[in-house]
Amino acid sequence: MHVLGITSWVDPTPPDIKATAARLAHLLPVLSTFLFHEDVEVSHTRLNEVDVGVWHTSNDRGHALVLAVNLDQHSSQTVPLDGIIHTILSSVRVLFHDGGEVGATHIGLQPSGSIVFEVQEGEAIPIQAIKQHDEL
Repeated sequence: MHVLGITSWVDPTPPDIKATAARLAHLLPVLSTFLFHEDVEVSHTRLNEVDVGVWHTSNDRGHALVLAVNLDQHSSQTVPLDGIIHTILSSVRVLFHDGGEVGATHIGLQPSGSIVFEVQEGEAIPIQAIKQHDEL
């Protein structure tokens, strides 16, 4: 499948919406490898006011796409990664963020913030060991 871009449903469209659509269009090649893969496994979690989706392709369990959105328009939210991904992350590549960040042990989101990131999961270790490492 070849994705060429995103177009607005209604035009004229405000410049900020066009800019965001352009940023998302650049992600389509990466997103489509997860979203349209025939062997994709999807998990969905809602932690407080944060909605999180994780996509794994069954032939590559160590590689995942994570999308997190803060549904609260008024308060920032922090979500522990151990509620979403149960192994240490050997690498994280942020693909898109609008008021979001990912740390070694958490996702932080501003009001109505979002983040999309790709992870390579490493060897499974207790999450407590990660937290102790962060405190050093």
